[in-house]
Amino acid sequence: MNLVIDSGSSKTVWRLQHDDGGTVDRFTVGLNPHFTPDSVVERCIDEVMGATPFEGEIFFYGAGCGDSQSRQRYKQIFEHCIPGSRAVVEDDLTGACRALLGDRPGLAGILGTGSNACYYDGTAVADRICSTGYVLGDEGSGNHIGRRLWKDYWAGRMPGPLAEQFKHLFPLSLPEFLQRLYHEPCANRFLASAAPFAAQHRQEPYMHSLLVGCMTAYIEEQVLPLGKRRHTATLSLTGSVAAHFRHELDEAATQAGIAVAHIMAQPIEGLAAYHRKREQHT
Repeated sequence: MNLVIDSGSSKTVWRLQHDDGGTVDRFTVGLNPHFTPDSVVERCIDEVMGATPFEGEIFFYGAGCGDSQSRQRYKQIFEHCIPGSRAVVEDDLTGACRALLGDRPGLAGILGTGSNACYYDGTAVADRICSTGYVLGDEGSGNHIGRRLWKDYWAGRMPGPLAEQFKHLFPLSLPEFLQRLYHEPCANRFLASAAPFAAQHRQEPYMHSLLVGCMTAYIEEQVLPLGKRRHTATLSLTGSVAAHFRHELDEAATQAGIAVAHIMAQPIEGLAAYHRKREQHT
């Protein structure tokens, strides 16, 4: 028996894989060591596992787990809350690579609430652009799309009919918006919550241009430097934004000479298959 966990900034998918091949999925909020208190992590573990007896391995892949301190912290929480377990904690980018590519090398990335990209050598992340998070980076992500929408809305650049609909959906004054952005938790999720509005109006010329611009920024800032260094122009992606905005992503990628080979909206299926395969070979 093992437990495979994929945690983005907005949602966590927990898949319990029984020895007989059966699986059980559970869902909680996103768990990120930079934003989520340990008490919330412990509560989520209790909600998911309850009194379920467990003795096996836990594979946790999470946003914000790129440094050894965060990985060790989450490993200790899981092993403390689930006695008899052995926890392995990796970052979400490693999870995306294993879900998409398995043991094959290539370019892989994530386009969800946040974004990143890397070159995977078939075993580990071998090359990546430094992620600077939702304030300075996360190009092409849900929160980047939200940043662009809000900036255009307050600057008066959003077309009038769209601005009226946006105001109806998010009835915030400027002081309320700034409070939500700078003084309340999970600003990245708040910004990303505007991305569905972009999807709803993607056929509008303004919105099409905005979305292709966000995807172009992702390709130029995070993918092209890796492709040039590694002499490859084929990219595989996980994430809801990659799946929902495939058309705009393909347009931006084609203009840059990049081919998007495969998109997996939720990496849990690929991760579960990766760990089943490894179990069979051990």
